[in-house]
Amino acid sequence: MNETLKNEPIDPNEKGKERVDAWLRSQGLSTRESEIIKLRLGVDESSIFTLEEVGMMFKVNREHIRQIEAKALRKLGGDVNQVRETLQGILRGSEQKE
Repeated sequence: MNETLKNEPIDPNEKGKERVDAWLRSQGLSTRESEIIKLRLGVDESSIFTLEEVGMMFKVNREHIRQIEAKALRKLGGDVNQVRETLQGILRGSEQKE
């Protein structure tokens, strides 16, 4: 899991957020895993959060967040860039239908 995160947040709308949440649930992610993935990839927010920042939000250390993120990424196929592209596609798809 040495992929680097791009520093550009995803700009969602409400329908896009709902579709992302539904897709993450359908992939078997827990609520906590989903929230961490969205924070780390910049979904629902105007910026991408660091492991340290997410750890502070969840009141755990950054290593624990890294482990949760790694487990979630494995469930999603393992490649952070591919997951990010999938989430962007889900969001773009919902924008086109509005």
